[in-house]
Amino acid sequence: MQFQPDVLIRYLQSPWVMAALAGVVLCLLLVPWLMYRRKTAETRLIQKTIEAHSDAYEADAVMSDGIDGFLFVDYLLLLSGRIVAMKVLSKKGYIFGDEKLDEWTCVQNNRTEKFTNPLADVRLCVQQIRHVLGFEHVAACVLFGRDSKFPKGVPEGVLRLPHLEEELIALKGSGDGDAAARKAWAKLIAMVGEGRWELGSDINC
Repeated sequence: MQFQPDVLIRYLQSPWVMAALAGVVLCLLLVPWLMYRRKTAETRLIQKTIEAHSDAYEADAVMSDGIDGFLFVDYLLLLSGRIVAMKVLSKKGYIFGDEKLDEWTCVQNNRTEKFTNPLADVRLCVQQIRHVLGFEHVAACVLFGRDSKFPKGVPEGVLRLPHLEEELIALKGSGDGDAAARKAWAKLIAMVGEGRWELGSDINC
C-alpha cells in the first residue's frame, strides 16, 4: 500500500487528534507545574505569613562574621521594635532537642538522625548584629515545617509552621522602641548588602 502524505495530514488535523495532542501537551506542562507548586508550598506559605505580619523582612541574608568569614540566615524580620533572625529547617519526624543541647535528634520510621542544634548558627548572627549595631532587641529563631513533631515539648526559640502566624505576633516587641528598631534595621540591611558584595567578590576571585 502506497504511503499517502495528504491522508496522514488530514488525519492529524482531525478534531479528536488535535484535542488528544493538546491534552498531552497540557499534561506535560501541568505535571511539572503541580510538582513545583507542591514542592514550594511551604516556602510560599512562609513568605506570605511573613509579609502579612512583619514591618519589613529580608530573605537569604548574608553578613560578615567580623573576622574573615560569613554568616547566613534565611530571614531577617522587623517586628514592632524587635529584629528577628530566623532559620528555616525541614525535618520529617519526631524532633528531640533543647535550646541548651549541642546535638538534637530526629526519629522517623525507626531511623535516627543526629544534627547540630540549629539555634547555634542563628545565635551567632544575632550576636554579630547586636555587636555591630549596638541594638539589643534581636531574637534568634528556627522555623520547622509541618512534618516536624515535638513529642517532649518545643524548645525555646523554635517556631512551627502550623502556628507561625500567632508565633510571629507573640514575637513582636512592645512598639516603644520602634524608632530605634527601624534605625537599626536600616543599618542591618546596609550590612547585608555589604556582606553580599563581599561574598560575591570572594567567589569571583
